[in-house]
Amino acid sequence: MTLTARQERHSRVSGSLAARDDDELAALLRRASDGAVGVGGGSSVVDVDGAPVFVKRIPITDRELAHPHSTANLFGLPTACQYGMHPLAGPGFGA
Repeated sequence: MTLTARQERHSRVSGSLAARDDDELAALLRRASDGAVGVGGGSSVVDVDGAPVFVKRIPITDRELAHPHSTANLFGLPTACQYGMHPLAGPGFGA
């Protein structure tokens, strides 16, 4: 089975990102071009192994920082707010 160019690019980019530790990811974001600022934060574009990748910069709250890697519903949001759980997407359960 032959992968499409898009699938190959996705595989290359996701593998590259997964192989980086937190410090390497932070350095990548520091080198990002500045983009627009919109609802919930700014955006940038980073180069990941020759592929442009859109980055949404969403500020993390102190509550989220106190629970690293958590997917718990820290803010008591209704289930309909979870991404993919409602036709109108809303905030998710954690960073």
